[in-house]
Amino acid sequence: MPAVVNVRTETIVERHDPFERLLKEFWGPHYRQRGSETTYSLGSGVIIDEDGWVLTNFHVVNRATKVFVRMADGRELEAEPVVGTPFTDVALLRIHNPKRERFATIKFASDDDLLLGETVIALGNPFGLGGSVSRGILSSKSRRPPSESEPLEVEDWLQTDAAINPGNSGGPLVNLRGELIGVNVAVYREGQGIGFAVPVRRISAALAEISAPEVLKSLWFGARVRPGSAPLTVSSVQGESPAGRAGVRTGDQILQINGQAPSSFLEFNRQLADAGTARTISLLVRRGNARKEINLRLIRESYFFNS
Repeated sequence: MPAVVNVRTETIVERHDPFERLLKEFWGPHYRQRGSETTYSLGSGVIIDEDGWVLTNFHVVNRATKVFVRMADGRELEAEPVVGTPFTDVALLRIHNPKRERFATIKFASDDDLLLGETVIALGNPFGLGGSVSRGILSSKSRRPPSESEPLEVEDWLQTDAAINPGNSGGPLVNLRGELIGVNVAVYREGQGIGFAVPVRRISAALAEISAPEVLKSLWFGARVRPGSAPLTVSSVQGESPAGRAGVRTGDQILQINGQAPSSFLEFNRQLADAGTARTISLLVRRGNARKEINLRLIRESYFFNS
């Protein structure tokens, strides 16, 4: 629960009157333009990195002008959306953290550690009033609920009868070990006891993609690292990329980057991005029973594609 937060957003909606220009020309300085309106949205999220990276739903923060995160202890801190995608409904926020505070985080469950009928718990912080906890069972691992007569693009959602209360979108669905197995999305209004969550497998794939140096800094690394506890494991490698040419292989366990053990996959990606194209990156990996040091440099994507 200390890692679960309330996410509050503000969105400035500008008003556009089709007769505005005509009225302005007619009335001149006496014409008063209609102001903008502020709309508000509330959801939940969960901290996945000690530096203040928050996982939530994309639809919770989409088009937000300002984002605020209310912690379990009642503090409200400003945050900024870093990246997200509508087709996965996963987004990352970063809490403004000038004091370099270390936040409580949640652990990820293994991708395949899901059993039909197992007890699950839906957590949230709806409306900033405090923690919300509901219990249920995992009813299905591959539900694809319809939306406006069209199937949702997020495949293989989890279904649970744990109550997903209003404002719990973006909060974690956890197993009895407190490990993240999904992110709560919505409740099915036409039925009772039917709620949905994005599974951890989809979350891991989305985070590995949207937090990569290619997305954040347009720097080509060419390998993906699976989110989770150390040691980090390489999940895929592009053959002609800087990582592929240097000798990084799928299944390699990353022990160190530039002499330091990365605390999380987000920290690893940040270190990659901070190195830029000028510095050589040293990776110490474990492959089987052997250790191997790999040196490489990132390539700026614009240079690669232009060449």
